[in-house]
Amino acid sequence: MHPRKTFCFLIDWILSKRGMETIAKERNAAVARTDVERPEGIIDINTVKLFATDFKANAENRDIILAKWSEYVTAAGK
Repeated sequence: MHPRKTFCFLIDWILSKRGMETIAKERNAAVARTDVERPEGIIDINTVKLFATDFKANAENRDIILAKWSEYVTAAGK
């Protein structure tokens, strides 16, 4: 079988309900399919409140943001 066809079969399986159920169970992770049950202890991503972000401003201020993030993470570890 041609490697590309093998790859397509793998991707089809991963994205299938059965594939996503396997990933959810084995990796204890939420998956994007709404017809696959979340593992116990994994929050429903639809309940997570996101905030608006300005990707251009973040890119322009990347170094400042990363420095501040590093500061917060370091302080949290103490």
